[in-house]
Formats: sequence, C-alpha cells, structure tokens
Amino acid sequence: MTFDNGSSKATSRIAPQGIEVNSRISDKDGFIGTVAYIGPVASAKNSNEIYVGIVWDDETRGNHDGSVICRRTNELIRHFSCKSSTGASFVRPSKLNYGVALDEDLVKQKYVESDAELVAPNNMFKHYARTSQGQKKPIEFLGELKIRTRQQISCLKQVSLRSMQISKAASFLSDVNSFAHLTHLDLAGNLLSNWSQVLKILYQFPDITWVSFASNKIRDVRNDSNFDSFTNLPGLSVLNLNNCAISSFDTIIFINRIMPNLSELCVVCNNLSDMDSFDNQDASATLHFSPFVNIFQNLTLLDCSKCNLSSWNSQIGRFRLLSNLEVLILDNNHIPFITSSTVSKNHDSDQEFPKLKTLLIAGNKIDSWSGLDALLHFPSLSSLRFRNNPVTQKMGAGEARSIIIARIPHLTFLNASPITQKERIESERRYIRFVAAQITSQNKSQILPDTLLFEAKKQGILNSHGRFEELLLKHKEYIMTMIQNQSSNTSQNSIASEVINVTISSMIASSCTSDPLYKRLPGSLTVGRLKILCARAFHIDSKEIVLHFKASADDPFPTELDDDQNTLSYYAVCDGAEILVHEISHHDQNIAK
Repeated sequence: MTFDNGSSKATSRIAPQGIEVNSRISDKDGFIGTVAYIGPVASAKNSNEIYVGIVWDDETRGNHDGSVICRRTNELIRHFSCKSSTGASFVRPSKLNYGVALDEDLVKQKYVESDAELVAPNNMFKHYARTSQGQKKPIEFLGELKIRTRQQISCLKQVSLRSMQISKAASFLSDVNSFAHLTHLDLAGNLLSNWSQVLKILYQFPDITWVSFASNKIRDVRNDSNFDSFTNLPGLSVLNLNNCAISSFDTIIFINRIMPNLSELCVVCNNLSDMDSFDNQDASATLHFSPFVNIFQNLTLLDCSKCNLSSWNSQIGRFRLLSNLEVLILDNNHIPFITSSTVSKNHDSDQEFPKLKTLLIAGNKIDSWSGLDALLHFPSLSSLRFRNNPVTQKMGAGEARSIIIARIPHLTFLNASPITQKERIESERRYIRFVAAQITSQNKSQILPDTLLFEAKKQGILNSHGRFEELLLKHKEYIMTMIQNQSSNTSQNSIASEVINVTISSMIASSCTSDPLYKRLPGSLTVGRLKILCARAFHIDSKEIVLHFKASADDPFPTELDDDQNTLSYYAVCDGAEILVHEISHHDQNIAK
C-alpha cells in the first residue's frame, strides 16, 4: 500500500520556517540530509503530529527507506522513497537546523575584526599542556597579530565559507555591501538547495569572478519557477558545481544563458546522460534557450567527470563546437570509444576541438586501441590522461604507455609525465615489434619490412594499427639491424661473436637485496630460457617472472621482454644492458584468468 501526504497543499500548510521538499537540513550532530516528505507519519502515536522525512547523505544515519508499518492497519505505508534501507529518518521539525543566511554577521564569524579580543594575549594561550611527569607547561602562540592582519575582510578578495550551513541569501542587499570588493567565494558543503537563492547570493556580490557551490544539492533549474526572472552575470568566469545533484543538461544550458562569459565550468558527479536528447539546432523547447551551437564560446576548461556520459558521438561530440576549449576532463564515465565523426555536416572533422590541448579520459570503457585513433584529428592535443580503461587492463603500465605514445605522435605529456624524444623512439620501435609479432605469428620467417607490410595489408591489420606503415618507413634502419641480428642467430657463426654482457637485477621483494648477476649471454638465448636462469638465481617460479631490459642506466622506461619464444637479439638487448626481474602480481594473475 502506498500513502503520500507530500502534496503541495499539505506541504504549504505545514512547512516549518518555510521548509519544503528538497530543502537541505542538518541535525544536532551535524549530519546533513535532504527533505523528502513533510506531514503526519502512519506509525506515529499522534496521527496529527507533523514530521520531516529525511534522506541522509550518510546512509548509515537513518533506520528505514521511507516506509513504515501503519499503527492502525498494520500495513506497509510508503511516505517517500530512499535507495538505502537505512538511509532515511522521520524527525520532529524542532530538532532540525534549516540553515542560516549569508549575511555580514556570518562572515565575521570566520574573519575577525582587527580590534577583536586576542586568543593568546601576550603570545600565551590560557590553556596548558601536561608533561609526562604531570607538570603543566604553558602553550605559546606566536604571530597572532600578524595572522590577524590577513584576516581582515576589507583587505581580502578571496573568502571561504565552507560547511557553515548557509541555506539562503541575506534578506537585504545592504547586508553584504561591505563585501562588494570580493572576487572569489567558496560556498562548498553548505545547505543551498535551489537556484533562486544561489543566484540571489551572486547578485549581492557584483565583483565575483570565481565561485564554488560544490556539494550543495541545488538540483535542476526546472525545479525553480522563477528562472525567467534571472538576469545575466557577465562577470563570472569560473563556476564549480561539483556534486550538486544536477540531473539534466537543461541546467547547463541555463547556466550558459545567465553566465555567458564563463571560462571554466566544473560539473563533476552530476547526471548529464540526457545530453544527447537535445537537438543541435533547437536546444530546449521547454526553456527556449539559445541553440547548442552557441553555448560557452568562451569556455577554456570543462570538467564532466562522473556524469554518466556514454557516447562520444552524440554527447561529447557536441563540445567540439567550443572553439576556445583547451582542457576537457571526462574521467570515470562510460565512453566506449572516441570518434572523429562530425556532429554537423557543415564542419570539417579535421578541425574539431581546434584548441583542445589536454584530454583526461581515465576510467572509461574504451576496450580497443582503435578507439583512440580519432585523437589524431585533434590538431592541438598535447596532453592525455588514459588510465583504467579495459584495453590496458591486461598489460603493464609501461607497455600501455608505449603503445599510446606510438599511436599518437603529437603528445608531449601522458598521464602527467613528459614524453622525451628518446622515449618516443623506443616506444615506436617497441610498437613495431608488437605489431610484427601479430603479423608473423604463423610464420616467423617473414620478417622483412616489405613482407611485414604486405602481410599486414593482407590480414587487414593496418585497419587497427593505422601508423604501422608510417613507422616501418621511419625506423627502417632499426628493423634491418634487428633482422640481421636474427639472421646471425640462425647462422653457423661461433657463439663468442654473439655474446653480450648484461647485469641481472631482482626487483622482487624477497630477493631485491641480493647482489646483481653479471652474465655473458648469447644473443640467441630465448626469453623463456633466461627466465629459468633467473628463477634459479632468485628462488622464484619461472612462470611468475616478468622481464624488462634497460639499454642504459638513464633509460626511464624499460622494454618488456614479452614473448618467451623470442631471443635477446630480437629485442635488441645490447651489450651493457640491465635485465630487471619482476614478479607477476596476484592482481595481474586474476585479470589474466
């Protein structure tokens, strides 16, 4: 049975202190929640007593899911819904805190006057610390006056009022006239719950250019009947709306309408999955805002991490029209691939994201390397973050890094680490070996460059390794050297002519303090045989060993010896190289299974 007393009529009649459904509140212990219901409760002794139904931010705070057993009928009555079975409570209105206004008195609590009473007169606290012998020691506090000079609101341009239970703007504009000089305002973690109060606060701070409303459950503008009366805020350039319970792209378009000059917008942990429902030429028939093509033309940074985005083509592709966008952050969404297909046939795909320099797309669903090839069409892209995608889960960080570097030639930073010219050369050569191994898996004698290219075209491998032909030409001399080394391994030359001197060092926890091994090894030695040698020396199962080699001591990214059947010469292990012995982690083993 369902019972709903949360109608607008009941709410307007009984709401205490103007509180309403979706308002934010806190209790005496500081726990914060959202009002989901106001009215009588079926399980209460007094059927006329008014309670506030709350969904807590901390799911362990409550004791039910919005439903109770009716005291009179013994039936289940649901007053509101809560995802967690212990995330909701019914509380008497008198036991709740409904928030405070952002006025002058509140700011003074944080930023004291210059003539206010000192906390530590004569640089000494009124409190003592007790020593291990039980004696009292006075506590000194040096520099209080110096600190106080930096706490004068009249001298500050940046103010932080985090977690001060602010739920509304001051009643009169004159209350905050003394703060008109402020440019940065941090209101994260307060009790703001609607756009009317948010914008009223901004109107009272006319010089604000940077503002954060993170972790305020403001929700969507469609829930506010006053949106037509909101006027523009052309001076605002940076807006943080992370974790604000926004659930429609309508609200983002609304923000563009009243804040047309934003340069940075952060909307992390909101739900923008309905973005693809907005037609490119008619953005919102409901709110009658400007077309999508004209929004945020001054935006240089956009952070849409954890926004339930799942399509590059129909969602992210719309951002390609932002001609000044330099940083796009899309971490922890559900995007399966990146595409260079156009949103509008009137735009050249080679010019999409024309100024995009940095793309962060870690923690998505990209499961093939071809899913990154569209980045070749982003002319200004120089920095990429690409971790925790399915395509990299079964390989080491170094291997994944080298493949990305080889496939995207214009990157200068990957996962916040600079790419050197030497690393790029090594990565491209390693990539050639990686693709060549796929081509020659059935016939390892076909290793000439021309044969590799012929076989690649024949097998259709170039479709998934677009730069392979280009890299074959670029590193032709290296390939010929590798071929000559392999040929010499199968000839009748003496072993002495193939010997290389290497140092073998253990990186395994159980033997990392052991002295390195200094060995003279034939270039024809296979990786599998080398693993057996290392297993005996460092007392570990050869099946749990992973080998890398460094051509020199300053080589920052060792090359993995990833095929037990290939020889040291195949990997161009040179005289004086260092072999690094690693152990396969249990995590990697589970992934492999």
